[in-house]
Amino acid sequence: MNSSPETDAKQEQSKKTLPEKAKDNEGNEETTEKGDKKDEEVTRSMLIDAFEERDWEKAEKISYQLLQQAEKTHTKQSKNYWQAMMEYAEIEKMLHKDKEALELYLSIEKLTDDLFGDNHTEVASVCNNIAMLYYHTFQHKKTLPYFQKALKIWERLYDENDEKVSITRGNIQANTMMAQLEDQMTTEGIITTTKNVCK
Repeated sequence: MNSSPETDAKQEQSKKTLPEKAKDNEGNEETTEKGDKKDEEVTRSMLIDAFEERDWEKAEKISYQLLQQAEKTHTKQSKNYWQAMMEYAEIEKMLHKDKEALELYLSIEKLTDDLFGDNHTEVASVCNNIAMLYYHTFQHKKTLPYFQKALKIWERLYDENDEKVSITRGNIQANTMMAQLEDQMTTEGIITTTKNVCK
């Protein structure tokens, strides 16, 4: 009795060694990985369009989808994952979802240091964003180490009168005053509402 082509294929597969089977699986994984990266490229193109349209709610949905794709395709120590997290955090900040944005930026703080080193504008930008989000949530004392770290980088990279340097110095001064005032009011048991002083 003649065997069917399907039976022959199964028998042939069973004869293969483990390395041969692994090689076949690698080929399938490579095809899947290429497909995932293509999907990621398409999604990123959609995100760029949403940014150009300034449709932040649409951008939020697309960015979250892109983050999920990055988690599937890349490790959480990769620049691709970092970029997806940064984009999502930035959109949450634009939508004034300060708590969500702050959590995202804090979650990639160490990764940013690891990827770019201590003397890079990306590190300063993340620190500055964390500081500003602490400021917007009235946590003035917590802003200070992040503003100070950002300032050290700005001072290394830019002139004394550069806008980044002068604004960050002003933010440190303002938040130092607000933190001292909060400590004083806490001691005295006074509750007050602070005014916007950061730029």
